[in-house]
Amino acid sequence: MFNLTNDYSLQRVKIDDCHLSLYLNTYQKSYLNVNDMAFMAMTYLSLFELNTFHKFNYLFLKYDYLVRCIFLKKIFKNIFGIEICEEHLHRNKYGKPFYYGQSNLFQFNISHSTNDRESAIIFVCLEKMSGYEQDIQIGADIELNCCSVEHYEFISQVLSQMNYELTIEMHHLNRYWSIIEALGKCMGKGLSSQWEQLTVKDISQKRSVFINKFDNNEYVVESVFIKDLNHYAYICINRKV
Repeated sequence: MFNLTNDYSLQRVKIDDCHLSLYLNTYQKSYLNVNDMAFMAMTYLSLFELNTFHKFNYLFLKYDYLVRCIFLKKIFKNIFGIEICEEHLHRNKYGKPFYYGQSNLFQFNISHSTNDRESAIIFVCLEKMSGYEQDIQIGADIELNCCSVEHYEFISQVLSQMNYELTIEMHHLNRYWSIIEALGKCMGKGLSSQWEQLTVKDISQKRSVFINKFDNNEYVVESVFIKDLNHYAYICINRKV
C-alpha cells in the first residue's frame, strides 16, 4: 500500500536566529486495499488511534490518518528514541499537536501532501533558538505542484481580510497557498484563523512577514528548497515584535 522508509531526508533550516530540522519522506501511492489497510491499522495503531481511525467515513481519510500516525511513530522512535502514540500528544482546541518532553515543551509540526500517484510528508521541529520567546510556534506545509481555482479564491479572500491586494499568477498559486497554510498552522487555528487580525509587512515566494495587530506577534514564513521539484514547502515561526 505504501512504504514509509526509515531513511529520511534531513534538512537543517535557519529562519533568522531560529534553527529547525526538517525530515522529509516521499512514497508512491498504490491501490487502496481495505483488508491491507485494516491489517496495518491493527499492527501499528494503539487502541486510541484505532478508535479514531474507525471514525473516518471515507477510505482516503483513513489512509491519510494511518500514514501520519506511522510517520510520527517512526520519527519519534528512530530520531528521538521516544515511543509515542496519538494519545501522548497534546492538542489545542483547534487540533494543533504538541508534545511535552521530560523537561520542556517539544514544538513540531507535520504536513502531508498526496495525489493519486505520489505523496510526501514532512516533520519540522525546533532545534534551538536565541533571542526568541520560549513559547515560539511552528507551522509547516508541503504541497504538490498543483492548485485549483478554489485555492485562488480562498487566498484572495484571506489577503482581502488583511486589506492587501496581490495579483497571483496561476502557476505560482500553490506557493501562496502553502504560505497561507503554514501561517495558519503557526497561528494554531489552521485555515479558520482570524486573518483580519493580521497586516502584511511583506509577501513574496521566498519570505513573507505578517504582523498580528493585537498581540504584537510577527509571523515569518520562508520557503524551503525541496530537491523533488514536484513539491513546495514553507515553514512559519512567530516572534514578538
